[in-house]
Amino acid sequence: MATLDHAALVRGLYGAWNAKDLDRVASYAHRDARMRNVPFGAEQGFAEYTENWAKAFPDGQIEVTNLVVQDDVVVAEFTGRGTHTGPLEGPSGEIPPTNRPVELPLVEIYRFTAGKIAEGKVYFDAATFFAQLHLGSTNENKELIRAAFRDLVDNKGAGGLEKYCRSDLHDHQPPVGAPAGGLDAAREGFERLYRALPDVQSRIDELISEGDRIFVRATFTGTHQGELMGLQPTGKRLAVELWHVFRVVDGKVAEHWAQSDTLELLRQIGATPRQMADVVEPPGAMI
Repeated sequence: MATLDHAALVRGLYGAWNAKDLDRVASYAHRDARMRNVPFGAEQGFAEYTENWAKAFPDGQIEVTNLVVQDDVVVAEFTGRGTHTGPLEGPSGEIPPTNRPVELPLVEIYRFTAGKIAEGKVYFDAATFFAQLHLGSTNENKELIRAAFRDLVDNKGAGGLEKYCRSDLHDHQPPVGAPAGGLDAAREGFERLYRALPDVQSRIDELISEGDRIFVRATFTGTHQGELMGLQPTGKRLAVELWHVFRVVDGKVAEHWAQSDTLELLRQIGATPRQMADVVEPPGAMI
């Protein structure tokens, strides 16, 4: 097939995508064609790839700025515009709609066989993309979490929780007996922690940020001077490892998940088997 036909096929592909005619979009590629999203570090089937963007940006439009064709390869430069009103499969899971407008330059490279796309790659500036969605940069999200641990744990500053968390915070593991997992529940959890371990300090052992998600492996240490999980003070020095996942939206925590090694903590306290059996709590709610 002539190289000019390859360029026409790519233009036809983008026209079909602009019209959100996904059946016609799929017809431009072999059934087993694959697309690699280089910034996201992900690979998908061609149809899945194009549907992912179409669902996330129903009003999305592609404006071609340059096409370079060599033999069976087409390099397409274009600007993508649209509003993020649908879910997008991102590098660390689904990114819920942000209702933010996006305008982004992209480059796609396609290899054709027998007049159809056999494989492709897409390149764009992920940092700019996430910034336009107001998801924050990796470094900004990391600094937010570091500051939150320092202020809320080390400095006992639960009164300033709103500085780090959205008003509609959803904590998936609120403290036992606390109200639904919002700001009030989170504040109560911190207050319980301060009473149980008045000298509590945190150490971040691992911090990984990708997209709007941050994973933290941390160690809390302190002296058991108040009631903890229904157990009376022992005066013992305790250390517990916790694992957290935070979702950040507009520079604040919107969701939180947590797990902790409760059994190891009970062993350090010196709890009896009966006391261990009596401690009933959801995972992660150590306070």
